[in-house]
Amino acid sequence: MQSQDGSKGAFSNLFDYISGNNKNQQKISMTAPVFMDSHSNDGQKMMSFVLPADFSFEDAPIPRNAAVELEEIKDYTVAAITFNGRLSEENISENKALLNDWIKDQNYTITGDAKTAGYNAPWTIPTFRRNEILIPIEKPE
Repeated sequence: MQSQDGSKGAFSNLFDYISGNNKNQQKISMTAPVFMDSHSNDGQKMMSFVLPADFSFEDAPIPRNAAVELEEIKDYTVAAITFNGRLSEENISENKALLNDWIKDQNYTITGDAKTAGYNAPWTIPTFRRNEILIPIEKPE
């Protein structure tokens, strides 16, 4: 599920959805990671949660808020880099550059926009935070 509306608005929309603001009024467990990225069409910030494994796309509760969308992702191959610290623009940019260089060295083709994944609560000490940059790729034949 994803929402677009700046990071605070997107988080609130998604949190409302998993708290029962859906057509079934069903509470849904929060999962990790939380994905953050920019919508490629308009540059707005987007945030996505992954539904727990006990849901399928077909039986996921329908959002009441039009800003929350359900999307099924299949066959998603990415190159990833893991790093600690805050999800600052500097850390994201530095690690994205390292990953882009690695992808180029491996002769992979980038097939989509990079996503940032955060695995920990905002109050986790930065040294202990686990983050990733994910870039969709296609393997060379």
